[in-house]
Formats: sequence, C-alpha cells, structure tokens
Amino acid sequence: MPRLVDLLGIAINETLSMHGSSFDTWAQELPDEPFGPTIPAGDGLGFYRTSRVGMNAIVQIADALQANDQSTNRTVSQETIRHEAAKALGELLNEFAQSGNENANLARYKERLSDRLNQQKLKLTHYFAVWLFLGQEAADFNVGTVWFRSPANWLAEVERLRGQSSSWMCEVLERWSGDSKEESLSRTANVVARSVHSDQWVACVTTDGFEREESHRRALIAVRAAVDTLRLVVPHSHNSRLCLAVDHAPPINANRLTQRDNADLAIGTSFNPPGLSGAPGMGQTVLKQSEGLRDAAGRRIIIPLLANPEMAPCRKLSERWVNAVHWYGRGCSEEADFTAIVSFAIAMDILSGGLEDRGILELAARLLQIPYSRSVVGDGTTLKQLVARIYKYRSGIAHGSILALEERLRTERAKADVLASAILASYAIELDRYANSNGVDDRDTFRNTLLAVPDGP
Repeated sequence: MPRLVDLLGIAINETLSMHGSSFDTWAQELPDEPFGPTIPAGDGLGFYRTSRVGMNAIVQIADALQANDQSTNRTVSQETIRHEAAKALGELLNEFAQSGNENANLARYKERLSDRLNQQKLKLTHYFAVWLFLGQEAADFNVGTVWFRSPANWLAEVERLRGQSSSWMCEVLERWSGDSKEESLSRTANVVARSVHSDQWVACVTTDGFEREESHRRALIAVRAAVDTLRLVVPHSHNSRLCLAVDHAPPINANRLTQRDNADLAIGTSFNPPGLSGAPGMGQTVLKQSEGLRDAAGRRIIIPLLANPEMAPCRKLSERWVNAVHWYGRGCSEEADFTAIVSFAIAMDILSGGLEDRGILELAARLLQIPYSRSVVGDGTTLKQLVARIYKYRSGIAHGSILALEERLRTERAKADVLASAILASYAIELDRYANSNGVDDRDTFRNTLLAVPDGP
C-alpha cells in the first residue's frame, strides 16, 4: 500500500488539477456521471471538484488511519471517517496548495481529521420499538443497560432527559388512545405515533463516546442481544414473536390468492401478530423467572457499548457470548427451518470456540451436567447423538451436500433451538460467576473451570 504522505499528495494534486480543469473533463469522471466526484469546501457551502483517483486516495487514507488506531476503529464508522477525511482535505486545501512540505501537510491533516472525529463523538440515548408482550400488565424491566419501557413510561423518560415536557407528547397519547386522527397531528407527533405503537414496548440504551452512526449500530447490537436473551426463556414455538420493529419478520397480515379450474379467485388471509400474549400475569412471570439470566446477560451486553472496553472483565468471552446469542436470535426469527438449524449450530460453535461438534458436546455436557450417553430426547437420542446430528445438518446444508429445501426439519429445528438456548443461558450465568471472580479471559481456561463431564448414562 502507498505511504500516507504519498496518498495525501495524490489527493491534493488531483483535486487542485481537476478543480482547475474544464467542466466537461470533470463530468467524464465516474462513478458520478454526469457529474464527477466532489469534496466539501472549507466554508461548508461549496465544493471542490476532484477525480476518481483523488477520491480513492482519500478513502485509502481514511481506511488506513482507522485500521491503525484502535480507538477510532471502535468509535467511528467507516462511512463517517471517509466523509470526515474528505471534509478535512477541503478545509485545508488552500493551505496545502501553498505549502511544499509534504510531511508537515500530513501531520496537519491528521490533526485536523482527529479534531473533526472527536467533535462527532457524543452521548446519545437511542430508542427502538419492540414487540414483547401483548395485553399484559408487566412492569418496566432491564437487561443490563438496556431498559424496556411501556409507551407512556417511555414518553416520561424522554421528558426526564429533556428536563421538560414537549407539546407533541399529548398529541401522541391522544393518538394511542384513538381520540385523534393521524392527519390532525403535528409532524413530530405523527412520526412518533407511527414509530411506536401503543401495544409495543420501547428499548432504551445510552452510548457515550461514539459518533452518531457507530453509536446507533452498537445500540442496536445491544438491544438485539437483550431481546435475544428473552428468547432464551420463552418456549421455542413462540420465541420468534419477540422482535424489534426494524427487524425483518413475516407480515402481520398476509393474503393468499388461489384459484381452482372453473372457479373464481379465492382469497385466504393469515394473521400473525408479533408479541407474546397469554394468560394474565404471563409477562410478569417471564420477567421474574429470567431475572438472574437478565442480570448476567446484561453484564455481557454492556461490552459493545463501551468506547474503551479494555478494563471490562472477560471482554473476549463476553463478546463471544454476544455474538453467539445474535446467531441464536437470527435462528429464532428465520422462516425456513433449515436456515434456523444452521444459525443455532453456529451459535453453539461460537461458544465452543470453533471446536466443532466435539467442542459443542463437551461444553454442553459440562454446562448442563449431562453425560454424553444420556438420553435427552423422547426417542432415546443421547446428547452425543443429538449434537452430532445437529452439526451434521449444519455442515451438510452449508456445504451443499444436503439440499434442505426438500427436507422436513421442524422437529430437528425444535431440538436445536432447545439445546442452543439451554447452553447459552447456562454459559451466561457461569461466565458471570467466572468474571466476578477475576477469571482469566481465555476460552479454554474458562471451560476447564466448569464442572467436569459427568460419568454414566
């Protein structure tokens, strides 16, 4: 890769040259035809014309600086640093045009870019609409630093952070109660009422020290991990109903159009509402039963939200769990059974540290205290056979030796779901104890502190 000082020289010279060329020359530059690429000028009002070569040099500079700085790499998105790299050049272009010192130019440029990036870092609270409990009286709760609030209590939280009420809040409450129509709302109230339904919950999470795009990405990771934690304690046949409003999910209403020969068009409708409903008190029971797991998982979920996670206990093991629970959650929400099985197997493989079926088997036996040869399914399937079967599907589907579209795998999916959720829940609780005792942040060391695989059938 070219040196940064050479890349900056290319970006400067290409921009100065193109800005002094004819409009037709610039318009021939791709990929922005019929207008060529630009960078913002220092006054924030105009722009400088540049070339593809110049833009590529800026991108390479930004990517190299991000890759070589741990803090920047964690707290700033790639898109943001590329944009800010272009803006920094636009601010300093006139200065660089009069300077003949390439090394001084690079130092000045890096300093200005660093200043711009630091100005982007904020403390932000993000809100995500979530489908959780329908028709349930359940108190607000948390999974670590992710708080879940009812819609009305969420508005109170917005008011608390602002320090005073907002005029649009009464409009939203009226819309949720059905006392007003959408067209009568102010713009803000309209957006809020459309973003959060009265029967949804709102997940609230605060980040500090990240620029806006990276802040949002990490907040979303934490909220998804929190929702996926709740999936671990919900029966597998219903855990797909927990989801963020922004996530892909089957439509709530779906029409099926069919026709028989010599008959008119037939319309069938399926209704698949997200969220859990059940007997009164079901939601609060789920929250009470999951309290220990939510606390343990919450101390893992906080890792992605830390701008400087180096001092966090068992950072790498925590990141391993967060990655694994993400794959588990994707498996729960998959429409096709075979893709769900692959996701569940990946989640277990991540927890075992990539040690494949043998690693998953040992970890499961230690965490769940089940001998390899013990029957864990009503048909007599042992733990060893179950893990081997799930992993065989994972490998066969991924490598193409099993053409899974023709397979009926609903039962296998349920088995993989139950096993993966049990391992993930136990892993979170055991890791929490291990981290609290200042355990070494190492996969094998942690595994070896678990109870040994029990003997016997």
